[in-house]
Amino acid sequence: MSATFRERQIEFSTRIAAKVRGSVAAVMVEVLDNGHGLPEEVASRVLAPFFMIKPGGSGIGLNVARHVALAHGGQLEVRRGEAGGAVISRVLPAP
Repeated sequence: MSATFRERQIEFSTRIAAKVRGSVAAVMVEVLDNGHGLPEEVASRVLAPFFMIKPGGSGIGLNVARHVALAHGGQLEVRRGEAGGAVISRVLPAP
C-alpha cells in the first residue's frame, strides 16, 4: 500500500503475528512505513490527546486507538523503525 504525503511517496506494510508466552496468547498487528520516521520528541508525545503533526488533523486518532486497545486488555505503541520510518504496534489478547 502506498500514499502520497507532502508530495513524497511513502510505502506502508503490515505484519500480523500471533504469539504465545506461557499461557497468554496475543495477536500483534504492526503498520510500518518508510518515511522519515519520528523524531524522539514527537514519538514520546504522539499518543497524547490533541497532539498533531499534520495540518488539519484532530490529534485524537492514535490516542483513541490506544484507549481501545487498553480497554480490551492490549496495548498500542509507536516507535521508530530499525531502518527508519515509523512502526505502530497494537497487541491484543487472543480470544
